[in-house]
Amino acid sequence: MSSPSVRNRPPAITAAAASSGDVSPWATLHGDLVRLVGWRLLAGDLLDYVRLRAVCRYWRFSTVSPLGRGIIDPRFHPRRWMMLPEGHGLHPREDAKKRFFNLSSGVFVRPRLPLLKDHFVLCPADGLLLLLQGQQYHRCNSVRLLHPFTGDVVELPANIILPADMTLPEELRAHSIPPTDAFAAVSTSPDGVLGVMVVFKNTSFVVFASTREEQWGFFAFGFYPHASPLSFKGELYMMQDQISAAGWELNVLRFDPPWQEHSTVSGLAPSSLLSPKLVATCSAHIIHSPELVECDSEILIVGYRKVTEMIIYRLADLALGKIVPNPGGGIISPSGWNNQSIANNNARAYPC
Repeated sequence: MSSPSVRNRPPAITAAAASSGDVSPWATLHGDLVRLVGWRLLAGDLLDYVRLRAVCRYWRFSTVSPLGRGIIDPRFHPRRWMMLPEGHGLHPREDAKKRFFNLSSGVFVRPRLPLLKDHFVLCPADGLLLLLQGQQYHRCNSVRLLHPFTGDVVELPANIILPADMTLPEELRAHSIPPTDAFAAVSTSPDGVLGVMVVFKNTSFVVFASTREEQWGFFAFGFYPHASPLSFKGELYMMQDQISAAGWELNVLRFDPPWQEHSTVSGLAPSSLLSPKLVATCSAHIIHSPELVECDSEILIVGYRKVTEMIIYRLADLALGKIVPNPGGGIISPSGWNNQSIANNNARAYPC
């Protein structure tokens, strides 16, 4: 009886078999080369990687399956995909298929997402979807992370803290609708603990939880962010207006995942670990109506110098004290932005 390692080994394909015409020469690629090509494709788009694995049985055996790893392993997170509205509402219950649009290739896909029949999409989260069960707020809401293309689901603690908990009397909360201006960051610690941080527009607090906990943590950071927050590589970025001796300043702050370095400690990280860290600061007069956006795996601050003149700064430059506009000025395609401000409030689209 053969050992498990032998049974799971990809079928051997010889050059003689390939030359006979029964097997494509591409199937004779060494497994290491197939894996290398797969990782290169995965760096661009998950669906290209899935198509490579569908070429033949040998290529499928030679590459890592995204099923079961789609959420925990950030390499398998969808990139540059946007979920589009359906009909007169965002997620009609009668249709389990949802339209997604690729910002790079212009391709549309319609995966079947049965969970959306009775779940509300609170917000995208680094390519994933953060779901609440039901269409209205209630104290026993289930919270889940869904991978829209693999169908992987991760359960999070129930009863996420929503703005209604902070602003409405208890008797009115059951009639409130969950907010749609939410921003979430997902990250995984070295020992496999997955955590989520969520912040809501026009609020001064962040909530956080991990797969190891039974409840959501809460941290009030004491200011209202200027413009919309941005989720980037598992971290949350915000802008803050602040008065100093030099006048009004614009600070860019970052919230790091508290479980990345402290995941081996039992219990939720203390709120002090969620204190925002100053990334960059500059005069508020150099840019008007600034927004944080992601373009080509880089954070930009986009705004206006005049009413009609767009100006762009790289956050990496501002962090080094270089107050120099990005070369090319306003020559930047919105298709490269991974930010919810792309969509208007009436026809909301969610970038993944």
